[in-house]
Amino acid sequence: MIPEPIRAQLLEAFPMNRWAWLRQDVRAHLERRRDAATVSITTTSLDQATVDSLRWLLQLPAPLPPSLNIKLRNLDRALTTRTDWGLATRELLEALDGPLEDHRAARRRVRDAAESLWITVAAHPQVATNSVLQRWLAAEASLGALPAEVEIRKALLDDALAVLDAVSAADGITVTRLAANALGPAHALDKGPLANLVLRALAYVHDQSPTTLAQPRTLWKLAGLKPDDLSSRVLLTGFRPTGTTALESVLRIHAGHGEPAVITLRQIQNYLDTRPEPLLPTRTRIWVCENVAVTVEAANSLGADCPPLICIEGWPSQAANLLLQHLASRGADIVYHGDFDWEGLAITDVMMRLGAKPWRMDQDSYLAAVSRIERLPELPPPDGILPDYPWAPGLVPSMIDKLRRVEEEHLIGYLLADLTAASSTVGSAGDRG
Repeated sequence: MIPEPIRAQLLEAFPMNRWAWLRQDVRAHLERRRDAATVSITTTSLDQATVDSLRWLLQLPAPLPPSLNIKLRNLDRALTTRTDWGLATRELLEALDGPLEDHRAARRRVRDAAESLWITVAAHPQVATNSVLQRWLAAEASLGALPAEVEIRKALLDDALAVLDAVSAADGITVTRLAANALGPAHALDKGPLANLVLRALAYVHDQSPTTLAQPRTLWKLAGLKPDDLSSRVLLTGFRPTGTTALESVLRIHAGHGEPAVITLRQIQNYLDTRPEPLLPTRTRIWVCENVAVTVEAANSLGADCPPLICIEGWPSQAANLLLQHLASRGADIVYHGDFDWEGLAITDVMMRLGAKPWRMDQDSYLAAVSRIERLPELPPPDGILPDYPWAPGLVPSMIDKLRRVEEEHLIGYLLADLTAASSTVGSAGDRG
């Protein structure tokens, strides 16, 4: 341990702005390979002060080649003879910035810990005596879906086994109650890595294909549980089905009074379980928006004349997903509008895969809004590379170029104009309650 006064003098003698090639590049090389006899330096990215220190220490002529391979013994000799400190490379680096790490050993420790974890979980009594769970665990080991950090992975697997153990004695209770009994937090199985891990296990236990994972309600029911089908909701306006089921009656009464209706997953599922007919006639235009503000304005302006409008309120809930899948499978003409930001595009892409078409969600609509509307909020650049979505060619490059967020509230006048034009097709006053 070097005394702090000495270290302070070393830091002054080897400042980062002149010795980055040594303190960063050489250090990184030695941490990757502790037994390295040669270190490599890329000189093209070095500034002049750094190049000068490198040339001075190793007595190199100008200009430097694009890359240098330096024998460690030569670097040791230069540091011990041309500086006042007499420290070789490794000793100097550790005195300046702390012990050198061994990245190979660290990766080996992580790999060994991961392998040990799978062996430990496989020996768990619940898994060791159950061939189905053994297959599930083997699949998880090769799937790579769990977090890389071993402690987090262990916690998830421990929790999943606790849930699977509790499932056998939990017939007829809700998923939230199961979570509370097995884990403590009642909503621990609502979504996320743990819920997905448990659902993958249940798919193995009940011999379901991987596609069933998109229908968690099905897997929870197969496990003898009652999914929480009241928390998942979707907001509907202007729906006028002709049938007499509870859902159809509620929707028709609300539409007749010009009022939006909050519909639960339970209502939608009960309807689909008892009535095979489509909720609305085939080829009905269904307008879908992302934000409640659009529904508020439509209900206030159009009332009972509002055409069928769904508000998904951000990412589509399970209730919205189920309803949209039903409508799309029965030939509805679904169109969707959302926010022009990166999350809004991701939501729109999900909606397109559910069978919708863009509603003023294209390059021309975005550019027109940017040129027309003052004081639009800034849009930060995307974190990664985004696809040029096939449902709106050129939109992503235009948004990257302009970097302006256009929210639905900015375009409500245009959206209401479309809904108003469509209201002429809404049923007569005799259908309004």
